[in-house]
Amino acid sequence: MENLEDIIKQNIDLISTIILSKPTGKYKKIKLLPKIIKNELIWQAEQYTQNQVFHNNLNLEQMVEFCKQNFKTNFKQINILLTNGEISGCVNKKGNISFLKKQ
Repeated sequence: MENLEDIIKQNIDLISTIILSKPTGKYKKIKLLPKIIKNELIWQAEQYTQNQVFHNNLNLEQMVEFCKQNFKTNFKQINILLTNGEISGCVNKKGNISFLKKQ
């Protein structure tokens, strides 16, 4: 399958949630949710620590860059939940990335 940026941009209208999990850094999990604020689509990043949640609002380009930076370096798995299915990405021990699309 393609790279992460292409997958997100091709499915942007279908994405309901993006979840980064299997951490290697300080955050346990990150959820990215689309929100409409002041008639503008933004992506809210919820970053979970042991007992706190931090929120950041990102535009589309920032969200794509945020996912690219955190996936593979801080997290080993990404799940992109679509309205018609799911795309899962995993990093193996060798550092190779594989994506699987489920309907």
